[in-house]
Amino acid sequence: MRHYLTPKEIAKFEHVNPETVRRWARQDVFKDVRKVGREYRIPIESYEQWREGTKVLSDNEALNRSNVRTSERMEVPQLVSGKFLWRIDATFL
Repeated sequence: MRHYLTPKEIAKFEHVNPETVRRWARQDVFKDVRKVGREYRIPIESYEQWREGTKVLSDNEALNRSNVRTSERMEVPQLVSGKFLWRIDATFL
């Protein structure tokens, strides 16, 4: 038997608004999404596959992929214990 998650559950895991997850479901970000009445159901396997494919760049990877000036600073998200934390770190042109 297949197990499903609701947009509200995924939103809680990802720290986003449930409407964002519904939009992802409409945009086919997740595979095999079902719609039950007015609510979406996302297979756990599909969510896990999406989560594994979503990569947060390390500071060095982000710096290597951009033009950086050390005189300017910006906030960079960092994934810590499953939560995004914002901190001042790198600069981008």
